[in-house]
Amino acid sequence: FEGRSADLLMAGRGFVSMRRTIIVVAAMALVLGAAGAAEAGTVHLGIAVDASGSITSSEFQTVRTGLGDAIAAAEWGGGTYQLSIIMFGDGVRFVYDGAISNANKVAVGATVSAMDRTGLTNYTHLGSGIQYLNSLVDFSDPINDTHIYNVITDGYPNPSSQATLAINARNAAISAGLDELSSEYIGSVGETGYNFMLNNMVFPNAAPAPPYDPGFIVAVNYNTLRAALDSKLLAVTGVPLPSAAWLGLMMLGGLGAARLRRRRK
Repeated sequence: FEGRSADLLMAGRGFVSMRRTIIVVAAMALVLGAAGAAEAGTVHLGIAVDASGSITSSEFQTVRTGLGDAIAAAEWGGGTYQLSIIMFGDGVRFVYDGAISNANKVAVGATVSAMDRTGLTNYTHLGSGIQYLNSLVDFSDPINDTHIYNVITDGYPNPSSQATLAINARNAAISAGLDELSSEYIGSVGETGYNFMLNNMVFPNAAPAPPYDPGFIVAVNYNTLRAALDSKLLAVTGVPLPSAAWLGLMMLGGLGAARLRRRRK
């Protein structure tokens, strides 16, 4: 009986401690949620897709369906988003510019999966592509809104004058209010194109991924690109705080129950 009493006393103390922890976590969730709601603005995501000839037709099919499927699968319900997508190669081409939400994400994904690069397959006009994004993305409220660029590419800008243009266009975007430029580089770490993106383009904290922090660059191949795009879009949209809070509560509850079971054995 004394042993059972001790177990019950320990279980009661564990329950009280767990209950206090849950109350603290819930309170933090409410405070952070209120702060997030007060600060929330529109997230503007601009994506530039390399459509140059160094990417074969089958490889480009993988790129466009991977990006389209990632857009369609992402959770866009946690805020207000504007999406701008262009291709660059021999010049630039419009793909999509408008709102993105859970209501239209499948349709937008289908548009991206069907984008046509005919006539763009000789050069790599990255600079023109960033310039085009600058003309599409709305920088009118850099204080409240968030502006993110993402570049999918497999090489160095071509001709070389496009490298200078890309740097200048990137700097102009930063001056206008760009918060982040990240990149999925299709190739290997240390290649000329990778080093160019790492040293001159990604912003603000140029670093290899993971983690997918602002300013990341990640070297991928055509088999791993989709997973990298999923991770990128998750980093952009995040997980709505209430869901994260409830997940935390469930985990705490599970840990508490496990501790009680261990004490009873």
